[in-house]
Amino acid sequence: MIVKMYVFFSNKLEIFLIEQKIISIEQKEIYAYGLECLIARIGTILYLLLLSICLRAVWQAVVFYFVFLAMRKFAGGYHATTYVKCNALYLLTFMVSVLGDRYVVSNFNSLYLSVFILLFVFMTVLIFSPIENPNNPIEDGQEKKFRRYSLLIASALSVGEMVLFFLDLPIHGMLLISMFLAVVYMYVEVINRKRKEGNVREKDNP
Repeated sequence: MIVKMYVFFSNKLEIFLIEQKIISIEQKEIYAYGLECLIARIGTILYLLLLSICLRAVWQAVVFYFVFLAMRKFAGGYHATTYVKCNALYLLTFMVSVLGDRYVVSNFNSLYLSVFILLFVFMTVLIFSPIENPNNPIEDGQEKKFRRYSLLIASALSVGEMVLFFLDLPIHGMLLISMFLAVVYMYVEVINRKRKEGNVREKDNP
């Protein structure tokens, strides 16, 4: 249902762009996938906004969106195989981050906890990034750039987290949890790869 909706809106947008002579009919196939991804991204943002309103966590959604996007874009990690699974997993992760912020970080607002999580995040990015996923491939020759960017982003967010912590601003909890969950997906992909490699070896050596 969701996939059909994305395809429907992307087709409508293609027709509009062709009618406005922004793209030609020959370019339709080239832009088709990109437009579908754009519609899917807009859909994800709308779902996130609706959920954040229900949870009364709109500003947390803004922090989560940008932190999660930046970390996942360059550090990589697990990506679901379908739009439905992707959206469901994304919204579930946001719910976990909100609950973690409200009931874990708020109740255990410790400098040691923050430093431990930040070290865990940075060491994970340092060791594993970038992690490529078949559903989100990295172009040839871009690995070094992605690694450099992921380390810069992790460093900048860590510094920001410490500043916000010492200023005692509530936003620091959501920032911390969002970073942590982003690297959890890196471990999920590492484990997923190991499992697939094990299955291949079992097939090769019955």
